[in-house]
Amino acid sequence: IQSITVTRITMKLSLSVVLVIAIAAATAAATAAAASPVSHGWARVERAAAEEKIVLSIAVKQRNVDVLEQRLMQVSDPDSQDYGRHLSMEQVDELVAPAVESVQTVLTWLAAEGVAVSRHTGNHDMIEVEVDVATAERLLNAKYYRYVHKATNRFALRTNSFELPSHVVEHVDVVAPTISLPGVHRIAAVRKQAPSPSNNVVTPDFLHQLYGVGDRESKAPSNHMAVASFLGQYISLSDLSSFFSQFDKPSTGDVPILVGPNEETNPGVEASLDIQYIMSGAVHVNTTVWSTAGQQPHAPANEPFLKWLTDVSSAPNAPSV
Repeated sequence: IQSITVTRITMKLSLSVVLVIAIAAATAAATAAAASPVSHGWARVERAAAEEKIVLSIAVKQRNVDVLEQRLMQVSDPDSQDYGRHLSMEQVDELVAPAVESVQTVLTWLAAEGVAVSRHTGNHDMIEVEVDVATAERLLNAKYYRYVHKATNRFALRTNSFELPSHVVEHVDVVAPTISLPGVHRIAAVRKQAPSPSNNVVTPDFLHQLYGVGDRESKAPSNHMAVASFLGQYISLSDLSSFFSQFDKPSTGDVPILVGPNEETNPGVEASLDIQYIMSGAVHVNTTVWSTAGQQPHAPANEPFLKWLTDVSSAPNAPSV
């Protein structure tokens, strides 16, 4: 279908650019990053316990980022001669792969500190280590504190500053979690309400007419799209089926692939709207709901965004949209 064809970008290519942007936004001079991790609603309460577990994500400096961004624009522009000529995951990995020297420097530093790598992406542009707070503080010459969000009672482990060895810093873009705190949003529960004309419900048909969408049935079996869910936003397959039967009969029987946790009895408003309207906008397109737990296993202080990026960028045959 046209909407999928126009927007179809190789997920690995898109994720690499997103990761680059995230790195740029999060980078505070790694040699001696000094800032107060103060965010609205968070309060520092105490030093983190030395034995508490934490997962450190280390973004090794990538190469050819400018080339990658240029390529992304070219394959996405219908007027470009390279439109639709998507790079494979392997090609993107090779293009942005850190220099061998950078990878070896980081791995040698960790090994010298007695720290084992928990996992890494295929080209080692992201390396994760699971350590206790005492080890993290030694690695980063930092002091970790426990922060609590007053409204939600969520907590996070953060530091006011950190340092990397002089021979390592030039090879690293980001270490997280360190000095930035995540935004916290209240999760609204789905309210069971039978829609009626008086509710001014925005239906799939209304959106199709508004944006002039014509044939929305997939003609290519290889088309694949996905919804990313975080912070306990789950979907209900029975609600999705009911939505199709009421508002989008052509999609009746379509079921998404579920990756990650999903509590069907506890659906969220955002996730429900996401899956219902993306699937009704592109009938019979293979769809995945990629759910990442709101708190990483064994490291509840970490937000899951980098984990999701690492998971998807390392996955074979990742969704295209």
